[in-house]
Amino acid sequence: MHPPANTDETLNPRDEDTLRVRREQARAVYDALPLTFFVNTTMGAALAIALKDEVAPHRLLAWLGLLVLVQLLRWWSLRAFRSLQHNCADFRSWVRLAVGGAAASGIIWGLASLFLWSESDLGRQAVLMVMVAGMVAGAITTLAPILAAALSFLYCALVPLIWRLAVIHTAGDGQLLFMTMLFLLMMTITARRSNRLLLASLRTQVSKERADEKIRYQANYDELTGLANRRHLVKQLKRELSRSQRHHWIGALLFLDIDNFKDVNDSLGHAAGDQLLKDIASRITARLRAEDTACRLGGDEFVLLFPELTKDKDEALFEVDRIAKQLMEAISSRLMINGHEIQVTASVGIAFMPADGRTPEDLLKHADTAMYRAKENGRAGYQIFVPEMQRAIRLRLYLEKELRHAIANDQMRLHYQPQVDLSGNIRSLEALVRWEHPDKGLIMPNDFIGVAEQTGLVVELSRWVIMRAARDMMTIKRSVPADKCPSMAINISANDFRRGAILDLLGYLSGSAGFQKGDFRLELTEHTVMENYEAVIQIMRTAQELGFSFAIDDFGTGYSSLAYLKRLPVDVLKIDRSFVKDLLDDVNDAVIVQTIIGMAGNLGLDTVAEGVETAEIHEALKELGCQNFQGWYFGSPEPLDCIVRRLRSSQRTEAHTDSGALA
Repeated sequence: MHPPANTDETLNPRDEDTLRVRREQARAVYDALPLTFFVNTTMGAALAIALKDEVAPHRLLAWLGLLVLVQLLRWWSLRAFRSLQHNCADFRSWVRLAVGGAAASGIIWGLASLFLWSESDLGRQAVLMVMVAGMVAGAITTLAPILAAALSFLYCALVPLIWRLAVIHTAGDGQLLFMTMLFLLMMTITARRSNRLLLASLRTQVSKERADEKIRYQANYDELTGLANRRHLVKQLKRELSRSQRHHWIGALLFLDIDNFKDVNDSLGHAAGDQLLKDIASRITARLRAEDTACRLGGDEFVLLFPELTKDKDEALFEVDRIAKQLMEAISSRLMINGHEIQVTASVGIAFMPADGRTPEDLLKHADTAMYRAKENGRAGYQIFVPEMQRAIRLRLYLEKELRHAIANDQMRLHYQPQVDLSGNIRSLEALVRWEHPDKGLIMPNDFIGVAEQTGLVVELSRWVIMRAARDMMTIKRSVPADKCPSMAINISANDFRRGAILDLLGYLSGSAGFQKGDFRLELTEHTVMENYEAVIQIMRTAQELGFSFAIDDFGTGYSSLAYLKRLPVDVLKIDRSFVKDLLDDVNDAVIVQTIIGMAGNLGLDTVAEGVETAEIHEALKELGCQNFQGWYFGSPEPLDCIVRRLRSSQRTEAHTDSGALA
């Protein structure tokens, strides 16, 4: 189902209002035609009867025949108007036809003054004048909506009478002439005044209609794209759900979300984003049937309703596969917006009705759930809803609630894993967050970081991690000599860098007591860097000026290239554990690791190999030129007190070794 089309899309609102007023003018005049037909024929017949003894029969019959013919033509125009008005956008032709009909009718009554005039019987003259005057008064009332029609009838009917009276030279007739001319003037003024009042009323009516239409449109359609809105979609869904349950039809609801739409808004502006949404809406509607409904829920989310696809489940699967692929192909075609070539993709979630929901709310929820699963599976694809997804959603909501409570009630903990150099000395500590649940014990980050990122809680969690790591850093500084104090590595999420507010937090830390340049190294993934490259570089440079250094985490799994590395203000590349764990068994992994180490050396960067679990892997990495290592071979992540004891123990060991050498 598509939104109602405008009758004339090239017109501005003022011109359209003018046409609507013309339509109402024409309608008012044509609606009065049945009464006009009756009055004209009745008065004509009465006049003919009154003058039958004074006027030749052939004149009476000719005049009466012309009168009836004109009225029949006007009746025909009424029938045509009623049958064609709904298909006619321009009512000017009908207005002209109404003016012509009024003029023709007025001419007929004017001819009565010329050809039906009684030369000897003053009574019959009075009858003729009274009837003409009565017809004029009635015409002013019925034709007032169209001033030209009212004046045409008025002058065509009275001017011949005035001429007839003007050629009579008796004193009494002179008085009649004056009174008739005065009557003409009064009727002209009355017609103009009535017309002004009626036009004002019609304009008020049209304005109210336009306001009502706008309210109805806004209540059911999206102003930007012209597609149905959520309210209209829910009404359609209720109707189609009832039909599908009654007639056993299978329909489909597609929940469509544009991938990375925010990047278009951020890079090209909201005007370009709006144009992109309108172009996508046009592409979607071009592929719908008349009975389908396209809806924009808001933002970059669209919902498409396909009722009555088939009654066979296998055919329904085949049909939605075809529809989803066609839609994604149409959306992914390149677009030109403000001189920029844009290509986007979409993630689609599909729910069948009535199987996946007996209410509009359930269907929308399940299609939305499937869409998010499509996003999780890599985007640019579709996913059909299965009940297991809903259970996963409920678990995610439960985790979100619990995690929010945990952050607010100090259930989060930081553990630290050492990063050592070639001599085994601890050079840095990576802060790793844990959740100490009162019932479930220690929960690892893999079980809650994803939920934190999806819900936006990762920003609050990151702030807690940074502040707690800074406090722990002060504890370490008080526990070991300055030359033995390691730096602190903190992971920063993409959400933190989308919000420039992280600079406020870093600025606060840099100004706090005990802070020194090099105390903290912030670790970013390649994906975070490339998501908004220029903005991230600017934030990194500002943070670097505050005394923070940077490392690229999980290097080699994303957009590894010299083109961006040479511009990034980074000091360390962390080789991803996926290349390290199979280093001894996979020649390709060994080549990749050696390449990363060589590239880092040429760029003046340090390397840290993650996931070092055995002495053999440690030795192999040293042979390849790696300088720093992290993994369970050197120690698992431990609470702060354990790390402090280890640092002190290392200090005592070194002191003992130095004293033995001196002895």
